[in-house]
Amino acid sequence: MRVNTATCGLSRTPLCSRMPEADRLAIFASTAERLPTRRIMQAKDTSNVALFLATTLFATGCTVRVDGDDVIG
Repeated sequence: MRVNTATCGLSRTPLCSRMPEADRLAIFASTAERLPTRRIMQAKDTSNVALFLATTLFATGCTVRVDGDDVIG
């Protein structure tokens, strides 16, 4: 059995749409200011890591941080 994980930072996902829009936009803006990319992560930003972990035979027990350099507590 192989178990790998990708720990992701704040992303624009449908789950975020449950937040009030003003709060969501404020959180996105303040987070984006801290990131070197100056933007919030999208699903496509994590897909390459997921594909790598799923297809690399010798990647076992790996945790890959995908957060744009924004460490989440």
